[in-house]
Parts: sequence; C-alpha cells; structure tokens
Amino acid sequence: MIKTTLTEFLNFIKKPNDKQLELNFKQKVKFFFILFLFEIIITVTIVLPTLWLADLFLRLEHNSEFLKMTFVTALVVGVFIVPFFEELIFRYLLRYTKLKARFISRERWDKLFPYLVYTFSILFGLIHITNFKINWLALLFTPLLVVSQLIGGFILSFIRVRLNFYWGVGFHSLWNLIFIIVFPLIWEAFQEPFEEKTEKYSVFATTQSFFDDEKPENFTTNWKNNETLLVSLNVKQHSLKEIINSFEPNNDYYFDDILINIDFQSEEGISKKEFLEILDRAYEFK
Repeated sequence: MIKTTLTEFLNFIKKPNDKQLELNFKQKVKFFFILFLFEIIITVTIVLPTLWLADLFLRLEHNSEFLKMTFVTALVVGVFIVPFFEELIFRYLLRYTKLKARFISRERWDKLFPYLVYTFSILFGLIHITNFKINWLALLFTPLLVVSQLIGGFILSFIRVRLNFYWGVGFHSLWNLIFIIVFPLIWEAFQEPFEEKTEKYSVFATTQSFFDDEKPENFTTNWKNNETLLVSLNVKQHSLKEIINSFEPNNDYYFDDILINIDFQSEEGISKKEFLEILDRAYEFK
C-alpha cells in the first residue's frame, strides 16, 4: 500500500483530480500514516536542511506567537482551532457537491479542479511567511522558507479529496501537536540550566516552553552608579528578547525567542555590556 499511496500522491500533484477512494477504516488509517511518515521524511531530509542553509544567509527570526501562551492555550489554539479553520478555508471547497452542481457542471469542475488545488496549496504555503519576522530578504526567498507548508498543502489537499475533510483536519492537528507541543517539551526536557559563579557575580538561568499562569511573572532589577552597574536581576517567565531589549534597545540581533527565568546577583555590579555577554554565552544570540 505504501508504493500505491505515494504513486497516487505524485500523480495527484502532476494532475489533481476530484476522486474519493472507497476504503475501509483500517485502510484509511494506513493511508493517513503513510502520508504522515512521508512528510516527516521530507521535512527531515529536505525542509530542515533548506531552512538551516537559509538561516545562515537570511538572518531568519521566527515569530513567537505561542511564547506567552500556556500549555492548554497552545494546545487548544495550535492543535484544534488553527488546523480546523485553515482546512476550512483552504481545503473544504475541494470536492464536487450537490450544491456546486447547481452552479457548475461536473465537466467544467474537473477542468477547474487542478487550478483550485494549486491555488489553494500555494496560498496556504505563502501565508506561512508570517511565521518569520518579515524583511526584504525573507520576502525574496519566500518559496524557500515556506517549502514545508507548500508540500504540506498538497498532502492535505490529497487527503481531503481522497478521504474527507475531517481526515485532513486530523492530519493537520497531529502535525501541529508534534511540532508545537511535543517537540518544545522534549527540547525543554533536555535543556540544562545555565549557571556561572565568579568572584564578581552569580547567575542561574532556565528555559521553559510555555507560560505557566500558576507561577509569578516578574522582571526586577537593581542598579548602582546611576544605573550603570547591574547589582541584581530577577526574571520569571519573560522572553529573552524582552530582556535584551531592556539592556540594549536599538539592537539588531536576529534569533528565535525563548521564555526564560534568570536570577543574577553581584555585590560590586557589572555593566550592561558584561551582562549581555553572559546572556550570549548562555543563549548565543549575537
């Protein structure tokens, strides 16, 4: 079934057609996960290396819309609400129905259908350029940056047509669950706290994937010498970008933001530049 499914998908890309498969539930599950594994392989072997190379030259910075969300909010929004509405907008119309038959013949629909699939799949990919902070280089290389969503758009269209709308929503939701929820939690689990102790200062910093509304949010600093020497800093559940901007407002650093907690103490105090160097050793943003 693997070869048949992938061959069918490639033929669908070459010439999309509105044809639903007659499969039992077990066959649909196999069909679903063959395509899911296929997209995982494409992502690992093509998409991630492409984005890594692009990041070397384009100074990419992801938007962090989920950064201040709680786990539950990110789960509801990213795994349930967003996939449903994106599938509704970009894929729901990709079937010939009795309602459409009142306005367009089946013959004309079949001629129009490939253009609809390509249009909606490309639009689905292009809107995801908003995943990045926009600059002229990002816009210039948009097709490269949204290659994952372009591929995903065709796979989701294929699933919507061959199975049905809800299988497409399920595919989209599972994908978002892995990349929005599971991977960040795994990343957090393997992150070691950053700790430095010298004669001048001590600092302890940790990262977290989601905002915890049961814990305090705090950003307090103590200075001396007219706010030129930092004596103490206590940060709970603030983004790295917020912290850096408070010390160097007009910076041009490009990095993917994270949520961090920091406890810093220094009897004599250190300069803003010295503190930013400590942060850079911890999180490599320069």
